[in-house]
Amino acid sequence: MKTMKITFTLAALLVCFSAFSQRKVFDNVVDVEVRSTVEITNNKQIVGYAFFYKIDKMKKSAMFRLAILDENLKEIGSNEFEGPKDLLLTRAVYESNHIFLSFYDEDKKEGYAR
Repeated sequence: MKTMKITFTLAALLVCFSAFSQRKVFDNVVDVEVRSTVEITNNKQIVGYAFFYKIDKMKKSAMFRLAILDENLKEIGSNEFEGPKDLLLTRAVYESNHIFLSFYDEDKKEGYAR
């Protein structure tokens, strides 16, 4: 009887944890390659998220979309731009009303890692 109570209690806890998880659905998306997803930090505390997508390939470059979301996954803003094919978003930091983004281009090494 005790093991049955423990089993039902654990099952109820699992249902509660899965019911309150966050999720985000993007509208009007046809074919997107997720390049990277990073959290935006401020003093080692997560204040938002940045999603970086490749939305179109070209001969020597690619079109990307950068979406900035707050900690509740509400979209704050987004931007589409052209860049090198192998561009990755590695880090995002928020400080003094500015968001600093760090990108890495796998193609351009020039003797050091950028």
